[in-house]
Amino acid sequence: MTEPPRRMTVSIWPARAQTPRTSLPRATARNALENTLPDETSVNDSTDPFHLPCFMAGAPEFGGIDDQQSTFDGLIDASRATDTWLIFLFHTILPTTNNWFGPVNIGAITGSMQHGKSLRDVWIDTMLEIGAYWRAQKMFSQLTPITLGRVTIWTWRLPDHFPRGKFLRVRVDGGTLHQLRGPLIWNRHGYYEVSLDPGVLILAP
Repeated sequence: MTEPPRRMTVSIWPARAQTPRTSLPRATARNALENTLPDETSVNDSTDPFHLPCFMAGAPEFGGIDDQQSTFDGLIDASRATDTWLIFLFHTILPTTNNWFGPVNIGAITGSMQHGKSLRDVWIDTMLEIGAYWRAQKMFSQLTPITLGRVTIWTWRLPDHFPRGKFLRVRVDGGTLHQLRGPLIWNRHGYYEVSLDPGVLILAP
């Protein structure tokens, strides 16, 4: 079983937003982003989920990047070319009277998001959504299935505080995938969506 090809994904992280309840504890989630160097994250790599690399926008004097849309667009294009995950961290979004650190105009942010969307194979979402998918990818790739005759079974336990209602996209060379509610439906775009909540996946002839 394999995951369908997935282009670079962009996670938008506002620094003052509520810490998402993924497997990152509240006390460390923000430090995990703000105490790391700019870089991308690859699928199934050894990146520490408590110290995720990110690009801190509007603060080049502190090791971040500038506030220009062209810079954001260039990073999106580069990450797309290498099929990696990319995190932008924003502190102050202009216009606002509360300009406390790293100001970036809202037009540069939305413009770069439109650029990513125009590529048609780039996923742009929140830290919660993409972080959950990335953690689930790593978890699933490390599972050892059980084989009973011609049936293969995967079981798993999600990390504490993992958000409910999340999915992984997978492909199989043959057979039919099942979960607790019955056989999964093949998506016309070329994959099955596996619900993570049940904790079990069955491949039958």
